[in-house]
Amino acid sequence: MGLVTKDIRHDHEGRVETLRARMAEQNVDGVYVGAGMNMFYFLGFTGYSGGWPIWLTGAVIPRQGEVISFCNDMHRDIAAYGQTLATDLRTHRDGDDVLPIMRQVLHDAGVRGGRLGIEANLWSAERSLIAEAAPSLEFVDFQDAIDDLRMVKDKLEISLIRKACAASMAGFKACHETAKVGAPGKDVAMAVFDAMTANGTIASPMHIFRHFIHRNMEDGDIICADLGGTYRNYGSDAARTIFVGSMSDDLKRIHDIILDTRLQLLEMIGPGVRVEDIHDAACRLVERTGYRQPWRIGHGIGLGPSHEMPLLQYGSRVVCQPGMIFVIDPGIHYPDPQRDLPIAIEDALLVTEDGHELLTPYQPEVITKQ
Repeated sequence: MGLVTKDIRHDHEGRVETLRARMAEQNVDGVYVGAGMNMFYFLGFTGYSGGWPIWLTGAVIPRQGEVISFCNDMHRDIAAYGQTLATDLRTHRDGDDVLPIMRQVLHDAGVRGGRLGIEANLWSAERSLIAEAAPSLEFVDFQDAIDDLRMVKDKLEISLIRKACAASMAGFKACHETAKVGAPGKDVAMAVFDAMTANGTIASPMHIFRHFIHRNMEDGDIICADLGGTYRNYGSDAARTIFVGSMSDDLKRIHDIILDTRLQLLEMIGPGVRVEDIHDAACRLVERTGYRQPWRIGHGIGLGPSHEMPLLQYGSRVVCQPGMIFVIDPGIHYPDPQRDLPIAIEDALLVTEDGHELLTPYQPEVITKQ
């Protein structure tokens, strides 16, 4: 959906100036961002992120001069209600030939014949449109520079992510209190949803109840309550595993392994620590017990519902810095022929000057409901 910044003021001007400093370092004449979270981060507005040829919404941020953005008439109206840095907004009707618009925007931004930084995930049709509009342009992968800026959160971003994390914890509490043998699964799902929305988030936890929504909770059910929500466009991501009724010794051992791994990872996280080392430590801690850590141990959170940098995985060169917010997510897949069933504890944390702050302190110990 289209997003605008309203009622809160992010430092879009400062972000653009920092991006321009990176352009100067890499001898880039401008950066192109398509619809999505990067555009929102820099300009305070984005249209639907379907990409061309479904939607053409984007912006050219030149190294010098005014930012120029473009969109169709519908997205222009959305932008008009928000606070956007893009005051030069070129529009078109659905069905118009957009090639002349792209050509003019690149010309006016002064980048038709220079070096243009682009996002790694720019839609291929959109990239082809840019190349057709300015055949002599040289494309430069600018994703690392953008990620470097977005990984370290400012005070306002941190405060919004705190709110989103608080909603996830409210969701855990609601699930803990309602998920018991005989309870209708739909009632548990709605209790979680209501608790999160009562905290002001757009909640998105309902998929975790897809196996229970049409029946009552039964003895032995396991809920991997992986709860994410967004508060003023900034997201949370955290998980607790809730056991309904009886719990086998095997499951208890797996949960204990994950809990021990979590505690040891938290002890090592702070400024200067390589995120690859955090992932490596998690894998070694789990594998020595005879199980596997099957996914990257963590990822950044921030704008939107998806994973963002840093990715805590093998090969990452990222080093923890104060202001980074990411999750750690130790887990083990439990054999179940019917479904994907991870037994996991996922927490969000903020890297501080002298260590870290846990943003999701809700009960990590075994949660069972009779």
